[in-house]
Amino acid sequence: MAPLSPADAAVALRTFPRRWRALLGGLDPDDPDTEARLHRFGPDGRSALTAASEAAGILEVARAQVVRVLHSERPSLPPDEATVGGTLEEALDRIEAAAPVLATTVAGIAAGDLDRTAELGGRTVDVRTMVADAVQQVADRLRSADRALHSRS
Repeated sequence: MAPLSPADAAVALRTFPRRWRALLGGLDPDDPDTEARLHRFGPDGRSALTAASEAAGILEVARAQVVRVLHSERPSLPPDEATVGGTLEEALDRIEAAAPVLATTVAGIAAGDLDRTAELGGRTVDVRTMVADAVQQVADRLRSADRALHSRS
């Protein structure tokens, strides 16, 4: 698979708020089944609500880490400490706030800065990889949420 370009990453990031709202924003809060559907575990053991909250946290942490790498020489980054929890509306609001900020950050990265590195979780990663990983993880959580909503368990 070809690496994700910053322009493609920025486009993907900008679509996440709309995609998450399309999946979860239309759930009727007055429907008694909504709460059960949000908390139902999907095949990967994750509920739609948990997936949305995790996605928001991934976006928030990724932005902070990318900014730190761009402004520090080979920093050692702490393990992901994303905030997880809250209501569906809070998770969707966090995604709507974090995704475009990260997209703007990514779009503004100079080509030479994509190779800047950090130590993260015992491995050396560059900015390009950090961004691509964040996009992949949020897309994975979106698929996870969809599977959880449509699971029968």
